[in-house]
Amino acid sequence: MDFKFKPEHIFLQRRTNAEYVKTITRWLPNVKEKYVPKTLSDEMIVLFLLSCTNDINLTKHTIISYYKLRKASPLIFDNRRVDCPEIQSALKAVSFSVIPKPIEHEIILFIKLRDTYYKNAKVEYAIKIICMLLDVCQEENPPDTIIVVIDMYGFGVMHMTMLHIEALRTIFAYVQEACPIKLKTIHFVNSNFMLQKTLSFCKIFMKQELIEKIHSHKGIDGLSDFISKEYLPQDYGGDRPSTEELRKTVYKKFEDKQTFWEAEENMRKQYYC
Repeated sequence: MDFKFKPEHIFLQRRTNAEYVKTITRWLPNVKEKYVPKTLSDEMIVLFLLSCTNDINLTKHTIISYYKLRKASPLIFDNRRVDCPEIQSALKAVSFSVIPKPIEHEIILFIKLRDTYYKNAKVEYAIKIICMLLDVCQEENPPDTIIVVIDMYGFGVMHMTMLHIEALRTIFAYVQEACPIKLKTIHFVNSNFMLQKTLSFCKIFMKQELIEKIHSHKGIDGLSDFISKEYLPQDYGGDRPSTEELRKTVYKKFEDKQTFWEAEENMRKQYYC
């Protein structure tokens, strides 16, 4: 599995160091959970260390949780083929775009409906794409943290009927326990009465720490209080290209990432009993 960054570059930035990587490398062969690989690339270990701010015990816990969840949730983490009809449909129905903040080692993920017809909003495949996108964002210049902006425009009562319990359980477990990018905040813009209903439904999967990271905005104006216009798309009052333009870049990166996902899945399954 190839990455487009070198651990040595991350070491030079003093975001982590080679000794921490060696500590995790020496620990891996002794992990009792058989689904955890006995070896990982230095690049992969660096990602876990960055997400855990070099807390070694937390890094170990996150690695175990990462592989446990990937084994338990094939709906989200297996068969990640961009040409899959369900993924293609989800990419047409939902816009996913990313703006990096390289100086802060941070990325901003924007999610919004392109097609507001509720039957086209297959939540499980949207969640699958989000997890794929997180992989893409770590390929080069890996971030320490992520900000997520979710646009509620067009989300109505019938969309609630499309919520997929197991997929929701998986994504909340992933962002809270296993994701090798630390979640900074979640912003809901154009929020409506459905937001509180949706959050109430999801609270069974959410720890208090995650709940405290959520911000709600009735329109889009309040977003600039948290994110500089320099890092907002045009359709959110910012200086960057529109989310519609940015999503095209994401789609191209998905196509380029296909062999990575196949290799990652094959590597994991070598350790499944």
